[in-house]
Amino acid sequence: MSLVEDLSNEDYHSSPGVSKSMLDVFSRSPHHYWWQYKSGQAPERKETPAMRQGTIIHTAILEPDRFVVDYVQSKYKDKRTKAYKELVAQSKSEGKDVLTSTEYEMAMRCRESVMKNPYAVAALSEGSAELSAFVEDPKVENLEVRARFDWLAPGVIVDLKTTIHAGYEFAHSIRKYRYHLQAAMYSRIADLCGIEGCEFIFIAVERDFPYGVGVYKLSTEDMYNGLKLYFDLTNRLVECEALNKWPGYTQGVEELHAYTK
Repeated sequence: MSLVEDLSNEDYHSSPGVSKSMLDVFSRSPHHYWWQYKSGQAPERKETPAMRQGTIIHTAILEPDRFVVDYVQSKYKDKRTKAYKELVAQSKSEGKDVLTSTEYEMAMRCRESVMKNPYAVAALSEGSAELSAFVEDPKVENLEVRARFDWLAPGVIVDLKTTIHAGYEFAHSIRKYRYHLQAAMYSRIADLCGIEGCEFIFIAVERDFPYGVGVYKLSTEDMYNGLKLYFDLTNRLVECEALNKWPGYTQGVEELHAYTK
């Protein structure tokens, strides 16, 4: 088991071990998992605008010192101009990324809103950003799992989420994106790394005006269900690996209830 600092995002994603996002793919179907991670045929996944947006906001809030080093704000509104293209070329040669005025403003507004929330500030008052953990779970045979903590401090794990709605409707995002699986899995990995008893907290920040912020923890029942799902998926994954069988959606012809429960 290990806890690693200063590991780049690229190196983390290319490291061995099963992540929460990989379990999401497996939960869709084992065949999807095989195609994405085992076949060697899957196309390289490219950064989407939403992924880029999330990275910018995460860096601005959790690593402000790194933000001013890694990013350059563009004063040019038109990306087609020669001046803008020269700025991009120069910044790229220096290992920096150019932000549009809209991207920069959004990042600063999100950071400002989070830093005005006393509960978010308390959770981020001490600790470290972007720590990576790799561990073998003794309850899951022959499988290494990994996690990348947005923020880890004594007694608390913080995960920062950008969202459309940071109010109670954030519960819809938890269900849709299986955040209860992430909370339980990350808490489990922290325990196995010797960081026991951490409370898992979500800081949700809206990526549009007025950049509302909500701070949440999951119920005991949700955490229990998340941990149950974690063990179910990981043990099924181990079984698929052992048998080298990766089934798809259906096994035969199955009855589908489209309009009835």
